[in-house]
Amino acid sequence: MTIYSGEGDFFDTQFAGLLREIGADISFSLDNLAREQERKRGQRALHAATMEQLRLSEELREKEQALILKSRQATMGEMIEYIAHQYRQPLNALAIYAQLLQRTFQDGSCTSEYLKQMTEKIMAQIDFMNQTIGDFRNFTKPETETREFSLRETVDKTLALVGYSLKASGIVVETAEREDLKVTGYQNEFSQVLVNILGNAKEALIERNVVCPRIDIRLFRDGSKSVATISDNARGIPCEAIDKIFEPYFTTKGSSGGTGLGLHMAKTIIEKRMNGKISARNTELGAEFRIEF
Repeated sequence: MTIYSGEGDFFDTQFAGLLREIGADISFSLDNLAREQERKRGQRALHAATMEQLRLSEELREKEQALILKSRQATMGEMIEYIAHQYRQPLNALAIYAQLLQRTFQDGSCTSEYLKQMTEKIMAQIDFMNQTIGDFRNFTKPETETREFSLRETVDKTLALVGYSLKASGIVVETAEREDLKVTGYQNEFSQVLVNILGNAKEALIERNVVCPRIDIRLFRDGSKSVATISDNARGIPCEAIDKIFEPYFTTKGSSGGTGLGLHMAKTIIEKRMNGKISARNTELGAEFRIEF
């Protein structure tokens, strides 16, 4: 009996140990299963959060694209007005040349040399008008890829489109550069930013009846940055507005004077699409916009 009983105790001890091992294995497996389920829940939550972030980013991108398009359409309207100003002078010149040719033909003084000179003058005006159309087509051409371009060349092309309108308003535009600066981005959109800033400066100079109205464009390098500044002498941006000018739909021109999108889109183009920075401040003479890349 003693031996038999001892064998029972031995087996009971072995069985209890086996149960403890099985229990530990089950507990470990359950812990692993719980951790795996928690990991999967975390993955699903992360995936859902990522998809929602992508959806919001795409929605924001679409809204920005819509605003850019709306702003660009408004800018194109301004550009058509600029082209009308550009064409007024050469069309007047062509009308005068036609009248002179008719008069000299009628009085018999139209020599072959005179005809040649007049033809050259007429063709020069036509070439100028063709160039203006070419510049406008380039300005409106959509860009899908960034490329390197010259800041000075872009300034010159922009002034070729809007310069006559500024000149016709009595505004002197001076440009200065220390070196040929090149940046990478969207040239046409950068030109759109310039058109908007120049247009705002023109309106402020005219509205405030500034004596000797002036716009200065400076291109220079500041450390590792390429910088463009556009300044005027229109006595500056009102203090209560200067911190809001880049906000969407904010305008100082009244309900019928502007969309309030121009400078907001300028900030979007420079900072989000071209990885640059745009800021504004008041100087002793007027407003200064600074763009750096």
